[in-house]
Amino acid sequence: MSIDTNSIPLAAVILFIALSAPYAQARGGIGAGAVFSMKECGVSMVFPSNDRRAPEPALDIVADLGGVIFGGGKMCGGAVRFTDNFFFGGWTTGDNDTFVALYVGPGAMAGYVRDYPSDRFGPVAAFSMNAGVISFFRRFPLRITVGFGADLGVVFGKGKGGRGPVLKFYKNGAYRAYYPEMRLVYAF
Repeated sequence: MSIDTNSIPLAAVILFIALSAPYAQARGGIGAGAVFSMKECGVSMVFPSNDRRAPEPALDIVADLGGVIFGGGKMCGGAVRFTDNFFFGGWTTGDNDTFVALYVGPGAMAGYVRDYPSDRFGPVAAFSMNAGVISFFRRFPLRITVGFGADLGVVFGKGKGGRGPVLKFYKNGAYRAYYPEMRLVYAF
């Protein structure tokens, strides 16, 4: 019996959405948007809270660009990331319409990606962490996030000469941590 590894991220997303519906309703809604970066781009789903001191879980489904932008490859990988963002150090603007806060969030990532410097793809599992600045707008339910993120974990690959599977440090997760990322989310 074999497992189709291409369907694992989709199954994880469906399971997450199904299990999180009561949670989203209790928190006051759901937000959907997009993630943009030189390392990845994709869709984002957040569960905003009316309490700005509460953590804000986020689920990202991204195309891991893994060198495509810089000509290092022709195909993208895919990944699913879940983080739980904690806000601190918030302040409001003079007109009281915009709230800006710093955030930091731990999480986890899984996917099928290409790691540096190899051209081979493989499954990856990593701990994620991110930090940045988020802006909330009182008159419009848009959240703009600018920050940085790292994925520290392992990628499954082949040994030298194509022998047997081996675990390798996921280099792209650490090497590309300094690439800024921007998230635009509309909260429903």
